[in-house]
Amino acid sequence: MAQNDTALPSTSVVTKLRQLYEEKSTGILIIRGSMGQMARVHMTDGKIVALFIQNKQGYDAMALLAAFQARRIDFISGVPSSVNTPLPPTEAFLAILAAEPAPPPNISPASHATSGQPLTAALRTLLEETLGQYIGPMAGILCETVLHESHDVASAISALAAHLPDAPRAQRFVTAMQARVAAQV
Repeated sequence: MAQNDTALPSTSVVTKLRQLYEEKSTGILIIRGSMGQMARVHMTDGKIVALFIQNKQGYDAMALLAAFQARRIDFISGVPSSVNTPLPPTEAFLAILAAEPAPPPNISPASHATSGQPLTAALRTLLEETLGQYIGPMAGILCETVLHESHDVASAISALAAHLPDAPRAQRFVTAMQARVAAQV
């Protein structure tokens, strides 16, 4: 891929990972960012088996990879991975990494239970647990990434729903969250 000092398009990493997945490649994808930052994605037969960025690995590194500003991407082919880190299956990994926030589902008007209600630690936990039913263990990473910008329950639900891969699933999440919040009020 490009070998320059300007940021690559945000889709470059996903495109390269998808290509290596489809080719069933084995090796290490090295992604270099600005100021010496580096990410390493270990692959075996096209499957992503390990991810390292800075001092994070596995699931903890996925949020960093999603925000990583790649400047150079290199693949060292044929290097078998001697490590594994906890990660979702490769197809799910790529889908999550490629996910562009979808338009927010139609959740207006906000239910009485969520309208203007502050986002407490207990409600953050409830959001993460409920979201986990729709996307699995990636819910924690997505909540960590998205919820810092939300100050009330309705905006938090909407922001998380926008990251779900399809509108029906997003709407089911919104409905379930509104019901769970209403049950707590």
